[in-house]
Amino acid sequence: MSEAESGFDDTKGSTIGPSLAPLSFTSRCIKRSYNDSGTVVCAHQKALNDTDHLTLQVPQIEDHFNVLSKLGEGTFSSVYLASVKTDSSVMVALKHIIPTSSTTRIENEIRCLKIMGGKDNVIPIHASLRFQDHTVLILPYFSHDRFIDYLPTLTAEETRQYMHALFLALRNVHMHHIIHRDIKPSNFLYHRASKRFQLIDFGLAHHESSSGNKSETRSKGDSKLNNIHVAAEPLRKRKLSSKRSSRSTDERAVSNSGLLCPTRHSMSEVCGFCLGRNGQVAARAGTPGFRAPEVLLKCSHQTTAVDIWSAGVILLCILSQRYPFFRAQDDQSALAQIISLMGSKECTKAAIACGKEMVCCPDVPAADLKCLCHALRKSNQQTTSRPTKKKRPSSPDPEVDPDSFPSSAFDLLYKCLDVNPKTRLTATLALKHPFFEGVR
Repeated sequence: MSEAESGFDDTKGSTIGPSLAPLSFTSRCIKRSYNDSGTVVCAHQKALNDTDHLTLQVPQIEDHFNVLSKLGEGTFSSVYLASVKTDSSVMVALKHIIPTSSTTRIENEIRCLKIMGGKDNVIPIHASLRFQDHTVLILPYFSHDRFIDYLPTLTAEETRQYMHALFLALRNVHMHHIIHRDIKPSNFLYHRASKRFQLIDFGLAHHESSSGNKSETRSKGDSKLNNIHVAAEPLRKRKLSSKRSSRSTDERAVSNSGLLCPTRHSMSEVCGFCLGRNGQVAARAGTPGFRAPEVLLKCSHQTTAVDIWSAGVILLCILSQRYPFFRAQDDQSALAQIISLMGSKECTKAAIACGKEMVCCPDVPAADLKCLCHALRKSNQQTTSRPTKKKRPSSPDPEVDPDSFPSSAFDLLYKCLDVNPKTRLTATLALKHPFFEGVR
């Protein structure tokens, strides 16, 4: 999900309260665009058009709210800022879910907010409106700072408070056996001046048992795919393959692992056995860069450990001052980046624990996360504060680095980024970690 959908990320305005005035449009009318006739339309006019569109789709909104502006738009919903008609100082966020969303998904989100909302940094829900196939969730408007803005100046003490608040919210969610499935900075809002936090956007949330309901393979009743006689099937070259060549080292490694079919043909060919392999089906929710290894491996049974991994990635972004930390175009590239960071040996063991088989060629050693984070942080500081062409220190000493974090922070990082979901830290245990000693 995008930042726009999930958390009104690009807007700073007033929080709920009688002493604060509604958001003004004057500072937002700076961008220009063109309509179909070529006429220049300012951002303010576009916002008005968007608000009119919402009230036309859900007429009941006009009876209770004054829609002021559109805060953001995502894949599954759009979010609007509105004031209550009976008290214009009270601001709310109206989340308009697209009509094509399944009723089950909408019901899950509303149920999660009603059960867990308003406690331990989880956003509450005021009410919901339903008109024909349109659904609008009425949520409190939460003013917040953008993660990318406060990341460079986030101190160790502030990081303690931030991560402690996040694990409090996750403990609240996980105690109901709910997986949020989209933990990321734009879904965990932070108002820096008041030290307030809110976990938002439960549009992808799932009960833990539901994630294992999908079969990892196609139905066993599909006899055409499961009862293939391998010897009777001819070999066929793939259209995109190059000229057939001798088996490489990588091919032999994969073959010896048992991943190739019994005919032991080259990787540039495909036979009936290959075509008959059962397909893998598993939940694949979340934002690229924050998906856990078991999600990328298409493990059928996914647990709340998925959220802990995402929280670990947030901590990794803070400690390294790199956001986003992982940048990959597809799941295979994302998995390769995780392997390069955590090591192929540990990732292979984790895959086996999830019922998968993975071969890495060549073997990749695990990186030292503490040294990596300090090097990236130091590099970032030198780039921003010292533009002169001085030689960078190859390995800055963490002990003399004034911005260094305690060793307990990196111990927590390793426990959150455990590639094996069965041994990964839980939110309850995370709150007892030494890194949070003294945090209330």
